[in-house]
Amino acid sequence: MKKKRDEVIAQLKELIKTKMYTKGSKLPAERDLAEMLGVSRSLLREAIITLEAWGVLESVERQGIFVQTPFLSDFTDSMQFMPFWLEDLLPQVMEMRWILNVSAAELAAHRRTDEDLMKMRACIEKLKSGNGEAEDKKKERSYWEIMLHNLYISATHNKIMERVNEGLASLIERNTNLSNEVFMTIDDWFDLVVSQHEQLVQAIEEKNALKAKAIMIQHLEDSIQKIEKLSEEGLFPFAYKRTLPLS
Repeated sequence: MKKKRDEVIAQLKELIKTKMYTKGSKLPAERDLAEMLGVSRSLLREAIITLEAWGVLESVERQGIFVQTPFLSDFTDSMQFMPFWLEDLLPQVMEMRWILNVSAAELAAHRRTDEDLMKMRACIEKLKSGNGEAEDKKKERSYWEIMLHNLYISATHNKIMERVNEGLASLIERNTNLSNEVFMTIDDWFDLVVSQHEQLVQAIEEKNALKAKAIMIQHLEDSIQKIEKLSEEGLFPFAYKRTLPLS
């Protein structure tokens, strides 16, 4: 599923590039896009959600799909092809996730729209549907958990933050997938993650910025502590230790 979704994402990016769409340009309707790309509407919708979370597209209810960022920046491209040494980069990636996501949770609570909340809830339902021990289910869980974090950043409506997050997307995805391969074998971890995201979206809906920030800090801190514990027990792929305390 992920491979097919990535292919559709690539097709959409190529369409934006070859048609020379500019910021604010309206794409064809979902039905027409699906026929044009030869894919199902459900698969197209997942690709659109991803590009929305990256700040490339925006879906406006009853109006259509609009281009927000026509082309990827040189910064984004350079980050995507950055050499990936796990032992060196994972602590740094976690630091950047902390910097971006804690601020995003707080800002999202101030700035979120009803459309943002709708996307977050839909993403949580996708995350829940990935419960199971099959390998493809684990990958789906990881994918939708990443998308939730992207949607929190998108809900800040801070375009610079969105572009920085977009540039880090490749590294964050590999980091999250690596962690989830181990985490999802732990009893109750999946339920904890879902519960934390549900509480976070509720806080964002209530526009309770302090509560949203606190939940995000706890969510990230739980992940870091779990990585450190598993590393000490030899159950993580390599030795991990944060470079500085984050909380």
